[in-house]
Amino acid sequence: MRSEKELFNSFRESLTPEAQKDIDKLLFLYELFLDETDPEARETIKSELSIIEQRYNLVTDHTKKAAQ
Repeated sequence: MRSEKELFNSFRESLTPEAQKDIDKLLFLYELFLDETDPEARETIKSELSIIEQRYNLVTDHTKKAAQ
């Protein structure tokens, strides 16, 4: 059985280079968002996340996860 990381990498490699770049950026921004404590900076990061999410029709609610 393949690990979660192997499955993700297999999926990622099947995407276009542009989509791979967007996934990398999305994961990077989300990690920044979770670590950021400044509300203004968090809003800026959320807007950047939203741009990528809209491009791929992703629906997310960052407030629930970040509050935990």
